[in-house]
Amino acid sequence: MNDYITYELNNHTIYISRINGNQIILPNSLNLTNNDLKRIFIKNHMDDEIPTQSIYKKELFKTIYISLHASSKCNMKCKYCFMQERPDVNITIDEAKCFIDFIISEFPKAEKFIVDPNQFTS
Repeated sequence: MNDYITYELNNHTIYISRINGNQIILPNSLNLTNNDLKRIFIKNHMDDEIPTQSIYKKELFKTIYISLHASSKCNMKCKYCFMQERPDVNITIDEAKCFIDFIISEFPKAEKFIVDPNQFTS
């Protein structure tokens, strides 16, 4: 288990692969054996080496992280912000779906897509 960084949070354990950065969150209530964990890690590519290549190949990506910022709203209280005035721009649900569909079509060999719908509120 030395290939993983672990954190405990709200009755869950977060495992982060030192090999490739993949992450998995498992509830502690499952009482998993080491063999169970190994099977879950293999299924989720936790031990896969990241091949280094000078050519970008979409088929190498197994997990795709999609971060959606649906709104440009913020409270503008950060002293270090480079934006003095920010336009109020939002994307619609249909635009978000189109973007996600586009990303999925661009990475047909990916096995997992993680969508993080961030929304700034004032």
